[in-house]
Amino acid sequence: MIRQLDISLTLHQGFFNKNNKSSDIEIEINRKIFHYLGFLILQGYKISELYTEWLNVGDKEKFAICLEDLVKKNVQPYIKRIDDLTYNKNKDRKPLQVILLLFNLEYLMEKIKSLKPFEFNRFILEKWNLEHIYAQNSESVWSQKEQGNLSKLKEAIKSTEDLNKLRVDIESEKADISGIKNKLKNLSQKGSKKVNNAFKEDIKSFLKDIKHVNDREFPKQLEKLLSDMKNRVVEETRKKLKGWKNPSKNSKTNEEIHRMIVEFFEQTKDDNEKFLKQFASELLPSIEEKLAKEPEEWLREVKDHLEVEDHLDDGELKTGIEKFLKAIKNKSFFELLESEGLLKKADEAFQRDEDLHRLQNLTLLDENSNKKIGNLIFTRKQDKIRKIDDQQKLIPICTREVFNKVFSADTDKNKRFFTKKDRKAYLEAIKKCLDKYKY
Repeated sequence: MIRQLDISLTLHQGFFNKNNKSSDIEIEINRKIFHYLGFLILQGYKISELYTEWLNVGDKEKFAICLEDLVKKNVQPYIKRIDDLTYNKNKDRKPLQVILLLFNLEYLMEKIKSLKPFEFNRFILEKWNLEHIYAQNSESVWSQKEQGNLSKLKEAIKSTEDLNKLRVDIESEKADISGIKNKLKNLSQKGSKKVNNAFKEDIKSFLKDIKHVNDREFPKQLEKLLSDMKNRVVEETRKKLKGWKNPSKNSKTNEEIHRMIVEFFEQTKDDNEKFLKQFASELLPSIEEKLAKEPEEWLREVKDHLEVEDHLDDGELKTGIEKFLKAIKNKSFFELLESEGLLKKADEAFQRDEDLHRLQNLTLLDENSNKKIGNLIFTRKQDKIRKIDDQQKLIPICTREVFNKVFSADTDKNKRFFTKKDRKAYLEAIKKCLDKYKY
């Protein structure tokens, strides 16, 4: 397909080289021929078929009309269903993409009076696909994977607490070695909740190994057990933290957190006691504070969105978010977030809002940019789109316009989210632009 496009569009590239002999009408006809050819080839038409049409008419103006009729024939079945197409149905995704592609072409030809052609080759090579304008789920804001990674870090605090309790329990027995052994035996039992399973295995191995150790050596062996357990906690925590220094492409860990971890390693080098103490009291709370910013911002935007929109949750979700935002001042953000299940409730509420999966909340974006932007909140998406545009990377003209709220009413242009009014105005702009293709 790329080769067909290259051959065909190279032949017509001269249409965009304006010269003194070309009239405005001729330039407009040439533009139409170029864009209609590209669109039709993308829809599966062969160059030989289109060339035959050209031979049959032999006139540029008539050829442009002929191509326009072929475009109409191709898109009419989709435009008839324009209000019913949904991203949630795989069979509807191609029609949605075709409509948005034609919208970009028509908008470029009619609304933007420039000689710049649509870059069909990049459309294919960069794999443009559908992107939700308003974020439709929370996964890229705070994923289950990230929650799991944070929970694993917190295991170090629980292990340290278990060790401290174990030391207190042992010291309560004072010099009663028999009592200490019984205490350890009880702690290693399956039903015991005072220490984690890894420590239980350590204690079982210890009790087995000291069967023939005399009472004089016992305290040394016991101290070695406690020291080894602590060292292992430190080593395992170091490994987990090092993993955070090289996050996956979807991780929200930023450079500031990376620097915090590196500095922490330098400060606690060769001092396990200091490591565990500072990890629990300083580093982990700081990491949580940094990580909480984006999901908290997302929840605040969801709340604001619900305040101006009629929604299927009847105010329950908004009330839940409000209570959560007040409660986090005194409680751990992520523990409360997980226990309340707010992200899941928000996802479910938006999943029920079918409009968020229809044309009025969809645009085109290349695959690479789509991965970077994902399901960021609307204001963050706006910023990312502007940055990508500033880097002179390809952004479809209508994608740029919709994120700049060009299609929205003046009264809605300064709002921080993409409302139902915005979606309605955007859909009306698409319909108006493609009106001539209906019949």
